[in-house]
Amino acid sequence: MKSVLITGATNGLGASLTAQFAQAGLDVIAIGRKPRENANMPDGVRYIRADFAKVDDVTDLVEEIGHCPDCIVPAAVGYPHQDILFTDVAELESYYRVNALIPIALCGELLERRKPDQFAAAIFIGSESTFTAHRGSALYASTKAALRVLYQGLADANRSKNAAVSMLMLGPLANEKKLSELSAVAKKKGLSDADITKLFLRKSNRNLVIDALIDFESCRTCIEHVFSLGPIANGMMCRLDGGSSGSLI
Repeated sequence: MKSVLITGATNGLGASLTAQFAQAGLDVIAIGRKPRENANMPDGVRYIRADFAKVDDVTDLVEEIGHCPDCIVPAAVGYPHQDILFTDVAELESYYRVNALIPIALCGELLERRKPDQFAAAIFIGSESTFTAHRGSALYASTKAALRVLYQGLADANRSKNAAVSMLMLGPLANEKKLSELSAVAKKKGLSDADITKLFLRKSNRNLVIDALIDFESCRTCIEHVFSLGPIANGMMCRLDGGSSGSLI
C-alpha cells in the first residue's frame, strides 16, 4: 500500500487513521468537513474539505481526487438522534447519504479509475449495532445496515477485477468522547475506568461478551491486513468487536 484515502478525517477513527498512515510514510488524501486551518492535519497530507450531507460538496469530488488511491477507507459517520424519524425525515435521509450512499458511490467511481495494473481496495467501516440494535441505536444501525448490503453489491461488481471491497465490522470504539464520559462516571461512582468500562460494555452489548473498547491502532492493523490479502479479500467481512465470544456475522 502506497497511497490511502480517508474520509471523516477530522474526528475519531478517521483522524487517527490519517495520522497513523501519514506517520508510516504513505501518500494520504484526507476528506473532512472542517476548514483546513481547523482540521489539524499532519504535514504532507492532501486535504479536501467536503460534507457528504451536502449535494454540492460531493458533485465534483471524484474529479477533485483525480485518481484511485491504493486503499480507500470511508470513515465518515453521522449519528442521528433516536427520535429523528418522527420529526424530520429529510434530516434522516442526510445520514443515509453520509453513512452509506455517498461512501458507496465514491468508492465505486474511484475503483473504476484504477490503473490497468493497479490493485485497489475499498475497506468500509461497519458496526456491530446492525446486529444488536435497540431503541437508542436503531436509526444509526439502519444506516450501517444499508451500507452492509450495498458493500456486498459493490464487491460483486468488482469480482475478478484486481480489486477488493471489504468491510471491517467494529464494536464500540475507544474514541475521546466516550473515554471522557466513562472516566467521569467512574470518578462519580468511585470506580476505576477499567471497571466502569466493563460495566458499560455489559449493559450496552447484552448478547455479546465484550471485554474492552477497540483501540484505533488495532483498526489500522486490520485494514493493513485486509489490504495485504489482495483480491481474495473481495467480499470479506472482518470482525473486530473487543473480545466477544458471540457472533456478529
